[in-house]
Amino acid sequence: MDKKDNNGTSLLENIKKHKYHIALVSGVIMIALAVAVLVITTKTTSNDDSINSAKATSAEVESNANNETNDKEANEAIPSNAVEVKNTDMAVTSNSVETTLSLASPIDGGKIVIPYMGDDGTIKKNNGAISMYGVYIEAKENTPVKACEKGVVEAINTTENGLTVTISHNDNTKTTYGNLSEVKVKEKDEVQKGEEVGVTGTTSTFINSVSELSKCPTSLYFETLQKNGDTFEKVNPTTLIEGLN
Repeated sequence: MDKKDNNGTSLLENIKKHKYHIALVSGVIMIALAVAVLVITTKTTSNDDSINSAKATSAEVESNANNETNDKEANEAIPSNAVEVKNTDMAVTSNSVETTLSLASPIDGGKIVIPYMGDDGTIKKNNGAISMYGVYIEAKENTPVKACEKGVVEAINTTENGLTVTISHNDNTKTTYGNLSEVKVKEKDEVQKGEEVGVTGTTSTFINSVSELSKCPTSLYFETLQKNGDTFEKVNPTTLIEGLN
């Protein structure tokens, strides 16, 4: 006989009812366990990723440190004079600066009547001999005289080569134009290459004492000077200007 409890529910009904409750509790427990396993797995994966990321960062830092060490060792291996040598190769000497100026002829034509001789030769004057540190270039009277290169008028003088104009082109090069009848610039004027600075004339007293110049008394006297140490020295104009002959 199926016994009944105080509420009148039979024992069989109670067993069935508790069985359903147990099944429900078991299901809840299983779900909870599954969720816990999923959380643990996710956390473990996250930790592994963090560890791997940390390892990668550490490896990158170590690699950068090694590169810096190698660069430092490489720089220390370069001789101290290596940079100096490079700078020496790139440096422009005063002579090369001087010769980079593209000087033009001071007058059209350029036939030299009296050449540059320096200390190596002399020309005869009526009253003796004299060294020649410039050139006389054949020209007709009132021939325009042009600046060989842009620069600043440094001086206007009267010498045995007549009325002269000296132009400073840079720290290393100067030009002088003489036997002028008229000067068309003033001291400290800035002039451009090819600008007229004067016209030829007969103001040179040197011409009157040299028989070679008696046939062309209006020739232009012309000098080129270059810096040597702390001073300027007169040099052969034909080495700096093409077309003079």
